[in-house]
Amino acid sequence: MRFDSPHQLAMGEARAPTPPLTGPLTALFAFAVSVIIINLTAAQPLTGPVARALHLPASLVGLVAMLPQLGYAVGMLFVVPLADLLENRRLTVVTLLSCALMLALAAVAPTASLFFFAICFAGTTSCAIQILVPLAAAMAHPDRRGSAVGNVMSGVMLGILFSRPLASVVAGTLGWRAFYGILAGLDALLAVALWRWLPLRQPASAQSYPALVASLWTLWRREAVLRRYAYSAAIVMAAFGAFWTGIGLRLVQAPFSLGSNGLAMFAFAGVAGIVIAPLAGNAGDRGYSAVGMPIAHACLLAGSVLAGIAGTGWFGLDIAAHPALALALLVAAAIIVDAGAIGDQTLGRRAVNMLDPGARSRLNGLFVGVFFIGGSIGAASAGVMWAIAGWAGICTLCLAFSALAFVGDMLARRYRLDAD
Repeated sequence: MRFDSPHQLAMGEARAPTPPLTGPLTALFAFAVSVIIINLTAAQPLTGPVARALHLPASLVGLVAMLPQLGYAVGMLFVVPLADLLENRRLTVVTLLSCALMLALAAVAPTASLFFFAICFAGTTSCAIQILVPLAAAMAHPDRRGSAVGNVMSGVMLGILFSRPLASVVAGTLGWRAFYGILAGLDALLAVALWRWLPLRQPASAQSYPALVASLWTLWRREAVLRRYAYSAAIVMAAFGAFWTGIGLRLVQAPFSLGSNGLAMFAFAGVAGIVIAPLAGNAGDRGYSAVGMPIAHACLLAGSVLAGIAGTGWFGLDIAAHPALALALLVAAAIIVDAGAIGDQTLGRRAVNMLDPGARSRLNGLFVGVFFIGGSIGAASAGVMWAIAGWAGICTLCLAFSALAFVGDMLARRYRLDAD
């Protein structure tokens, strides 16, 4: 394990100087990542309409939501390392324009095979997010890097939380092809904006591309701080994924019986948890990660318990007699769960961005790849638990993941696997 001192970090940054991160640029970064992440997380509400239009057999329906994630993992391995080699603005714009082209192809694809190719490649090129976030971190002053990353990550979480209700509303009104067409147009416009306002940054790495790809395993083994926070983020995202996979199934049941618009409004209400991102980043900058991480995990535990009370009647609440109260408590649970997940991820990403400046894009790619695996495990586990024990099973699963994250954090601190 290696810790870079502030002096070493400054020297690393000097090898690849970048302009300072201003408020308008921070807003541009946050907006950009919020748009791009929709490419990866909006597919779940579209599986039914896409399957019917393209005559997919039941065995292939899951590919609609899975292939963008699979493509993203490929991008983490083979595209993101280029950000430590090539000029970042040009790489971001080319990657994003390629993504827009693939989304446009998905919007008009006449066959399932062409559609699957397009959404998988769009997922691969959506890894432009992991070029932008490390670039923002590189531009930020080391003393404010956590706050900067938190502000940009607010955009990622906003995109994740808004993507499903937006997809439901647009697909229900204009059709699923229109949704992919709108995404293609947004990504193309975003590429133009980034070309206009993003500063140039040429990394100072002297390694070849094959060496950069091969170095991913070396970085994973070398950086204990990366492993520590990536595992934590994966466990937390498993709880997050389980909650948001199951909540839609619960809300269509009595006594809530929400329709598409009601589900969209519920998802919008959960966005309030996003306010925690800049607060968590600032706490990390002030050296309070040791306090912030347990608080984030305690939020997950509290949100899971509250979800069980409101959705299942734990501790004696009669949800049939008080449906409005139960729904309000579920909204509160969603906000608290989101806040916990965002806090953990923001503090973890700050710690990762304080490591080797010359490998920042690859480190971020590894971090994000691992926590996306966690989210996928949570979503898949939620389906199994729903079939076995309904909403009570999902809440229990969220509790288990949250407790594991809390205990893991305590053990990591005991063995001093931290960046502070």
